[in-house]
Amino acid sequence: MIVLKPRVHALLVSSIKRLTDAGVSPTPEEILWIHALSEKAVRPDRLSTPAFLDSAIKVGRVWLYPPSIQAYMWLDEYALKWWKKSPSMTLWSIAFGMAYSKTHDVFPKLTSRKRAYFAVRKWSFMNLTISRNALADAIDVLTSDGEDYEDIPLPNEKKKAPTSTEWGDIIAMLCGAYHRPPEDFLWKTSTNTCLAMIAKAPLPQGYERPTISSAEVQALFELRMTLNEIERRHKTEEADGEQ
Repeated sequence: MIVLKPRVHALLVSSIKRLTDAGVSPTPEEILWIHALSEKAVRPDRLSTPAFLDSAIKVGRVWLYPPSIQAYMWLDEYALKWWKKSPSMTLWSIAFGMAYSKTHDVFPKLTSRKRAYFAVRKWSFMNLTISRNALADAIDVLTSDGEDYEDIPLPNEKKKAPTSTEWGDIIAMLCGAYHRPPEDFLWKTSTNTCLAMIAKAPLPQGYERPTISSAEVQALFELRMTLNEIERRHKTEEADGEQ
């Protein structure tokens, strides 16, 4: 009987040793976390999420699609600002944006808060015949890769979502690289796929693609920051326990 045995990478062993040398005993959950990041650093391509599979999920009477750039722009610039204190409207507006992600003539008409409110409420009442928990689960499936994430603060980190001007630059770059019209990237293609297409875009003449895998660099950086965060948490817990 052949049984799969996980491979223990030297990177995992050295990561655990670093923590124990610092006087930190990682929990089983933290060891699994470090193992997953070590695996990703060693073989990042195998664990990467396919970029060009824009699947859809049916919820109630409608289909939800991965958000397009135009959907993200409407949510970021209007809906999520209008209803940031209303979990229900936030959830329904995200679902609304995903449902009309590939429709080009809906969002330009919904820059008025009052008009958008009635449009989203009417749409949700007529189409969402499922619970809010089930709707949230469907949205999560389409907007994440099924993993849990932790927000580890980085030194001097400044988070900034792309502005409408930057989205315009992204679309212009895609049009030039792939010789396709703007509408192909604005509403016919999901945002994740657009960003993946940028990473795979043909390089201008005279340029060479870097030999170091950006996925590997990112994975090693994530592992290092995670080890720092685990060590910090344990030291904080010890200090709190001594008080």
